[in-house]
Amino acid sequence: MLRAFRRFIKHQYQEMYRSTYFYWVPDSMKINTHKFYREIYPNISPTMYEQNENALVVLVHNTKSDREIKHITAVRPGPTVKLLREIFKNRTNRSNLSKFFALPVI
Repeated sequence: MLRAFRRFIKHQYQEMYRSTYFYWVPDSMKINTHKFYREIYPNISPTMYEQNENALVVLVHNTKSDREIKHITAVRPGPTVKLLREIFKNRTNRSNLSKFFALPVI
């Protein structure tokens, strides 16, 4: 179910930008990712976006490394990014799930 959630968000992003986003420089990726969330999910306030930018970026750009993510976002990757990577890969346990659903952006 969680992978389907991430896949749904990523699919919306891909529908909006098609395949062009694979070739963007980090600044373009940052601007367009922010634009995507602003247009598709208007209930995410600018403050909430800034506070949870890493989590929101990882939901769409899950194949990017931590090094690449830190070039896209203003916030350094931390425990939230690590948690999302574990959840959407193979470490879906009760502890991770409770942390995931406690995230304010979720």
